[in-house]
Amino acid sequence: MRVVVTGGSGRIGRWVVREIAADHQVVIFDRLPPAELAPGISYRLGEIEDLGAVYDVLRGADAVVHLAAIASNEFHPAPTVFRTNLLGTFHVGDAASRLAIRQVVNASSINVLGIPYAERRIGPLALPIDETHPNRPQDAYGLSKLLGEETLAAFHRRSGLRTISLRPPRVVLPDDYSGLIARLNEPGFEQHNLWSYVDVRDLAAAVRLALEDENLACEALFVTADDALAPQPLSELLPRFYPAAASMAAGLTGTAPAIVSSRAKQLLGYSPRWSWRAMQVSNP
Repeated sequence: MRVVVTGGSGRIGRWVVREIAADHQVVIFDRLPPAELAPGISYRLGEIEDLGAVYDVLRGADAVVHLAAIASNEFHPAPTVFRTNLLGTFHVGDAASRLAIRQVVNASSINVLGIPYAERRIGPLALPIDETHPNRPQDAYGLSKLLGEETLAAFHRRSGLRTISLRPPRVVLPDDYSGLIARLNEPGFEQHNLWSYVDVRDLAAAVRLALEDENLACEALFVTADDALAPQPLSELLPRFYPAAASMAAGLTGTAPAIVSSRAKQLLGYSPRWSWRAMQVSNP
């Protein structure tokens, strides 16, 4: 299968490329070249905001993994974040649907929930959170990701293009663990993300499962670790920061996470392998 990976040179993209390159012909489409190109991987320079370039690179592809985006609200003006992310997703979906590409796997985010970047603070309406939870973004990034999912759903309705949007939380690389573990006892650390995370290797595996799936038509799925990024049970920790959710959090005992991947497990066979707790043993 010929797979175009937008943003394939990036922090997550290089792990996704590594995961799928053994079984697929990969073309990286990015504004920056990758640090290295393994055999069988090619690179095309371009921007997702350039519709002509997107059409050109997708011509002849079988599938697209769409990772390219501005990854947060932190370093760019809000209109730039919104325009780049949503327009880029529109371009990918439009080109894929017109070129009869079979599938788009899209990087969405838990930020569709609206909790992490909320200016007017909100908390969870149910716990644990799954795909039935309402989405209430207030910010440019979260809104761009939610509307990106809706944009791809529109192209599915238009052409039958299969679209799977994956919603990861904080994505942790192997080299990140020692720094994260050192901060776990800081008051409020990761409370905005509801202490949810996913190892980049598990996320890359989820992308491969979605890419190779031939049954799903149009889905948005949370992809998280099976435990919380916190040393205490969330039944104790979460009510300190979201008092209104205390009764809902009562069932989050042990290492249970606040956001679950039950649907990704059911539909894709997703099975996360990595946990910060194992890394704690190897990084005392």
